[in-house]
Amino acid sequence: RQSLDALEMPDYLGISRRVDKVQAAIPELSFIADEAPLEPVADEDEEGWWAKAKSALSSLVTVRRRADTDIQRISLEDKDYVRQRLWLQLEIAHLALMRRDTRAFRESLLRVEETLGAWFDPTKDGFDGVSAEIDALKETAIEARMPDITAPWSMLRTLTNNPPVERPAAPEGPAAGEADTEPSPEPEETSEIEESQG
Repeated sequence: RQSLDALEMPDYLGISRRVDKVQAAIPELSFIADEAPLEPVADEDEEGWWAKAKSALSSLVTVRRRADTDIQRISLEDKDYVRQRLWLQLEIAHLALMRRDTRAFRESLLRVEETLGAWFDPTKDGFDGVSAEIDALKETAIEARMPDITAPWSMLRTLTNNPPVERPAAPEGPAAGEADTEPSPEPEETSEIEESQG
């Protein structure tokens, strides 16, 4: 009982509030390539020269544009989808916290980390704070370390399976080997009998 009274429980309410703060910060995060690149304004002379050069080289060179799918500009609907996905991943962490499931809690935070790295700009405000909080939450213990209380039960089980052997009660009366024996009468003197016969 003393071991259970001294048990330190994690601050589940405080951990839950930290996850809530991360969820509240999601709308403020900026997506990668959220701003369109500015195209340089060319002079009329440069435009004329470039048009001629482009026309001359068009038959010789084929230009192919390549863009990573993770950094392309996405629509507003896609942004809402990604934010909701991130919010739900954090909600799964909430559920794992309620179940005291450390493994599920950390796995959900790892998925949050992957979503952050894939879609959001690490150079913008708010990203570093959210990322640091996710790292801290991953290292937070959500299971109380229970003391070993099996010793009393093991002793009780041993006593139940192997009851103590009762010793036989000592017999009443004198101890063994000390029988009540009356002393045998001493033989009478035969001198008087012999004299009468003589």
